[in-house]
Amino acid sequence: MQYVAASLVSENKTLAHPASLDSIPSSANQEDHVSMGTISARHAYLIITNTRRVLAIEAICALQAVEVRGENHLATSRHHLYFSRRMY
Repeated sequence: MQYVAASLVSENKTLAHPASLDSIPSSANQEDHVSMGTISARHAYLIITNTRRVLAIEAICALQAVEVRGENHLATSRHHLYFSRRMY
């Protein structure tokens, strides 16, 4: 899981590259700056999707760590969270 999470984070770093740096001339070089709003929105969507996956991986690892270490080491406030997630 560590490799998957690292790969997703690395992809996010690439997607965070400003789209405006890749603007190309259009209209027979009459307009030298084209809106990159669409590609920026697509990149933002992919970053959010990847981040959700990374957080899910971290949650799985945390739940497994609790199982290895034992539930009695959990703070009382965390028992409900642990048991509600472990049902799945």
